[in-house]
Amino acid sequence: MRDTVLLWIEKNRGRWLGELKAWLGIPSISAQPDHAGDVLAAAAWAADYLRAIGMRVETIPTARHPCLLATTPEGMAPAGSPHILIYGHYDVQPPEPLELWTTPAFTPTVRAGAGGEELFARGASDDKGQVHCHLAALMAWKEVNHGFPCRISVLLEGEEEIGSPNLMTVVNARRDLLKTAQVLLISDTNIFADGIPSITYGLRGLIGVEFALHGAKTDLHSGMYGGTVANPAHALCEMIAKLHDANGRVTVPGFYDQPGGGVLPVTDAERQMWRTLPHDDARYAADLASPASSARPASLRWNANGPAPPSKSTASPAATRARAAKPSSPTAPASRSPAGLSPTRMPRKSATPSSPTSSPSCPPA
Repeated sequence: MRDTVLLWIEKNRGRWLGELKAWLGIPSISAQPDHAGDVLAAAAWAADYLRAIGMRVETIPTARHPCLLATTPEGMAPAGSPHILIYGHYDVQPPEPLELWTTPAFTPTVRAGAGGEELFARGASDDKGQVHCHLAALMAWKEVNHGFPCRISVLLEGEEEIGSPNLMTVVNARRDLLKTAQVLLISDTNIFADGIPSITYGLRGLIGVEFALHGAKTDLHSGMYGGTVANPAHALCEMIAKLHDANGRVTVPGFYDQPGGGVLPVTDAERQMWRTLPHDDARYAADLASPASSARPASLRWNANGPAPPSKSTASPAATRARAAKPSSPTAPASRSPAGLSPTRMPRKSATPSSPTSSPSCPPA
């Protein structure tokens, strides 16, 4: 049965590419108000496609851009089968700076690459390309088997690139349906390398912190008081520098403590699994345009976990304020995710190899 579906998918390769190009051609930039109509058009495209598959589709309005929630109709999946929830987003980042694009961002173009044909467009790999893979697979299974292999729900939002401000409102409103899912599948991450599809099974958490440091009661002239009165800006720099030690380990007391919080330890099985992945420190540094000496050892880099330095801060001699920014995610596997997530428990992005296949790669989107 599966082989028949795979053959049907390969036979319709041109169809999938044409569909994806059509969706990628819609500039659904959620961050820019003048593209609000395009965001709605991208949502409508996805809703029509889900209906063509045979799913029931609900367009849920929010304060800004709508969410789509699609479910398999009763009788179209085996009784008692598992319920799988697929999440994705149809909005994209702005394409600027435009001069860095070889071809226009919203004119999907196939070009030859080192690993075969590659599709270039904004959203090709974040996240329309991945979402379309799921939708095309559902279409293929439905066409071949006249039904679905299990209960499936698809939740697509149009605000992921602006922080998902309204997603939880939708989730809470549809909690009764969503909570019955045994599996949540999110394809909005990356593969470890070309030809090595990967399963990301944990993501780093996020804690937002804002704090202010105060020194003297008023601004002071550095020429007269510099060196005699502590500068809050200098103190802030020292605090940030002390968040990690020389090896990148977080120095916040209790950060790694178990149980009830902290970071889950990496298992021996995970470490052995990572050793099978192709990795080269020099190549890793070169890809990031970073000196090889600045790249931490893989054992440290893959386990890196902690708050990133603030990316936005303002300072004055009398007071300094900083806002902690979203931490950057590691690009290599780290640890398993906990069963329940909480603000104090911060799992990290993790990847495991699955069966190698040949698939076109896409540029960062």
